[in-house]
Amino acid sequence: MAKTVILETNVLYDIGLNRIRIEDVRQPGEHLCYSPISIIELVSKLNDRSYEDRKSVANVILNHRIDELPDPESHLTRLFGYKLAKPVPSYSDAVRALATGQSLEEVRRGVPDDEALVRHSLHVPFTATWREKAEQEWVDSLISLMEENIPGFQKWYAKDPKKRSSSVPKLRGEKKKKFLYEMKSREWFSQVISACQMRAFFKADNNDLRVVTKQKGNKLTDAITRIEFYAHMYTYYLIRLMTEGLLPEKNDSEDIDFFLYATDDDHVVATNEKKWSALAATAGFSHRIRKYGHSEVTLAGDKRHPEESAARYRIMRDAAKYRKMRFEDYIKVTRTEDRNWIKESAAKYRKMRFEDYIEPQPFVRSGKFCFKGTRITVYDILEYLAGGMTEDELLVDFPDLTPQHIRAAKDFSDFHKLQLESSATT
Repeated sequence: MAKTVILETNVLYDIGLNRIRIEDVRQPGEHLCYSPISIIELVSKLNDRSYEDRKSVANVILNHRIDELPDPESHLTRLFGYKLAKPVPSYSDAVRALATGQSLEEVRRGVPDDEALVRHSLHVPFTATWREKAEQEWVDSLISLMEENIPGFQKWYAKDPKKRSSSVPKLRGEKKKKFLYEMKSREWFSQVISACQMRAFFKADNNDLRVVTKQKGNKLTDAITRIEFYAHMYTYYLIRLMTEGLLPEKNDSEDIDFFLYATDDDHVVATNEKKWSALAATAGFSHRIRKYGHSEVTLAGDKRHPEESAARYRIMRDAAKYRKMRFEDYIKVTRTEDRNWIKESAAKYRKMRFEDYIEPQPFVRSGKFCFKGTRITVYDILEYLAGGMTEDELLVDFPDLTPQHIRAAKDFSDFHKLQLESSATT
C-alpha cells in the first residue's frame, strides 16, 4: 500500500517558496495531504507583507492536488467510531480564495468563482483572534502544570522576562523520578486516550453517543492503537518540558496535532522540525517521520550525489551569501571553512585548561560548578549528554555556550572520574 504523507505547514512553505522540490518529500505513488491546521496558520497571520508567500502555499495545494484531511476533532470522531453531528467542515474555499485572489483586499471582499457562482472570502481577524486564544490557553495550561510541580518555577516565571536567569527551573532528583514513572504508567496513557475521546465528543452526534454496540467497542480498541503515536509524542513533549528546562511555545499544540493523522506505518508526517524528529525517535516512531534536507530523503532513481544534496540544503540556508555559486564551488568553500574553524577552535582550546571555562560560584546555583559568566552548571550539560542530546542540540538550547565549553565539561568529568578512581585505589 502506498504511503500517505501529511505535509506539515513549514514543508508547504518550503515547496511554495521553491526551497525544496515536492519530490524531496514524496516518493512515486505516494498520496499527499494537508491538515486544516495549516490553513488556519496561513490565514491567521495574513497581511499585505506575507500575502504573496501564503498565496504560493495555496497554489502548491491546488496545483499538486494535495488532499484535505478532516479537522483533528472530526478525525478523532471518526476514529472512535461515532457519527458526526454535522458534515466535516471544508477549508478548500479558503485555499481557493487565497490562491486565486489578486490582492489581500480582494480576498477579504470575496474572490468570484464563475464555475461555482459564488465568492470565496477569508475572515482574517476572526481566525487570528480564535487562533491566538487557543494557543494562549494551551501555553497557560502547561505553565500552570509547571508551576504546580517544579520547585521554584512559579517565582522564576513571575519575574520580568528580561530579568530571568537563562536556566529554566526543571524537575530533579526524586521529583523527576516520580514524574517519569507516572508519565510512563498505564494510568497516564489512559488519560491521554480519554482526552482524545472527549475531543471526539464535541463533533459527535448526541443520539449516536447514547447507543452502545459491539462494533463501537471494537472501534475503541482500534482507536487506542491508532492514537498511540500521538500519545507518545505528547507524553515525551511534556517530559522534555518538565525535565529539560524548556518552555512551551504557542504553536506546539498545533504541531503535535499533526501526529494524530499518523495512525499507522502507512501514514507519515513530513516535517523539517528537528525537535519533532528527535521526539519521534525517542518514542520509537522515527519511521513515521519524513525528514528532508542534508540527504535525509533519498529517492529511487535520484542521480544527485549525496554531497550535492547536502549542498542544496546549505545553499537554502545561506542563499544570500552564496546565491551565484555552483554546488561544486559551494562544497569546496564549506569544506575549507569547516576545516579552518576546527583547526582554529582546536588550537585555541589546546592553550586552555577546563578550569579556564569552569569555576564554582558560591552564590550561584547553590555553589555548583558553572561555566564562567553564566548560571549554567557543568552537571546540567553532562546530564543532557548522558541522556542522548547531541552537542549541536545543546548549543541551540544554550546559546551562551560554545563547543569549547562542551569539551571543557567532558574534560572536567574525565578529570574528576580519574581523581575518584585514584583515591579509591590508594
